[in-house]
Amino acid sequence: MQFFWVNQSKFKEEKELGVIRADTRDCNHHARKRIFDVRKGDVIFSFSKYGFQAVLVADEDADVNNKKCEISCTYNVFESNFDLDTTIQLVQKHLQVLYSPVSAAGSRNQGYLYPLDEKAALTLLELCGLEIESQDSNSENGTNLPSRKETLVSRIIRNTKMSQNVKTIYENTCQVCGIRLITSNGPYSEGAHIIPLGKPHNGPDHESNILCLCPNHHVLLDGFAFSITESGRLIGLEGELTISKNHTISRKSLVWHQMMYNKAINSDS
Repeated sequence: MQFFWVNQSKFKEEKELGVIRADTRDCNHHARKRIFDVRKGDVIFSFSKYGFQAVLVADEDADVNNKKCEISCTYNVFESNFDLDTTIQLVQKHLQVLYSPVSAAGSRNQGYLYPLDEKAALTLLELCGLEIESQDSNSENGTNLPSRKETLVSRIIRNTKMSQNVKTIYENTCQVCGIRLITSNGPYSEGAHIIPLGKPHNGPDHESNILCLCPNHHVLLDGFAFSITESGRLIGLEGELTISKNHTISRKSLVWHQMMYNKAINSDS
């Protein structure tokens, strides 16, 4: 995975189209031609004169044969921008000298796309409360876990606060099996999205779309090995989902998951 800083003066237009784009026909500037380096799953941090405004994930590789290059991206837009000067101060010490998006004087360079190293990227993600979720879907031999056709699912961005809130409600106890895992770092659970984030499903990053699960049941939920009725009864497993009065689960998300579960069951039969 690579990280980039993009200066989007046409942010609104590109956001509505769900792309980043650069016309390289009459320009050899490195910051514009760098768009050809972008690959599916790369994370792109969007800036303008108004501040740090969004985090994007590339949904496809750049077409190196298209001089008017346009790359489809998933946009994660903030409710309000982070102050530009403050953001630069936080990240500047982690910026590389060559091809830096920020000048030595601390001002934003005007080229389109710049590379970022991992430390700079993680600083920006921490600032906006997001993290990268790498979903390695290699199936394990000798288990009953659902098989996956792809070896790697594209990285997505998720809001850690939403997930943490749900895990706090259930005190890191799995809503399906009731197990509370304890590690050397304390209790461990995972925030599982009923409708997955990112394309093609584009599930909402909201507490009503998140469950607190152990790693095993997170994998099984994502693989449609079981589902859940609107009343909380488990389908494909025995028992019922534990639901706190402080946690409202989206009926729309559950209906969608049941539909995908039935589709998976029918395709296997």
